[in-house]
Amino acid sequence: MVPDASLPEVVKSLLASLTVPANLPFARELWLENPAHLASQVSEPMLVVIGKKDIQVDWRVDGSALQTATVKNGDVTFKFPENADHVLKYEPRPREELVAAQVVGHYNAEGRILDSDALPVITNWLVERSGKAP
Repeated sequence: MVPDASLPEVVKSLLASLTVPANLPFARELWLENPAHLASQVSEPMLVVIGKKDIQVDWRVDGSALQTATVKNGDVTFKFPENADHVLKYEPRPREELVAAQVVGHYNAEGRILDSDALPVITNWLVERSGKAP
């Protein structure tokens, strides 16, 4: 595998680590996995949160596939916060301006905060299922 030269070093290092012979069995399973198929097998309550500014998972395409796959579950909640990125942090830039190499290297940058819409989605879902008042 030859990673794209424009990727941040941390991403290139991650990809390289997946090709080390000891990690290849895990990497092969990871690349072949189908999240929608796995989600279809879950019978417990499930929360799926995909930020609309996530450039790794498309909230329309992947969200739709997951919604279709989990229709029989009956207790799956889908939320798509407008300004959340892949790690559910606030992303102020328009999605069309996001460049993978810059975004991935920025996930853990100092000053990044959880998206203000994503956080209550998660906490409210947990509170609703716990049966306890916040």
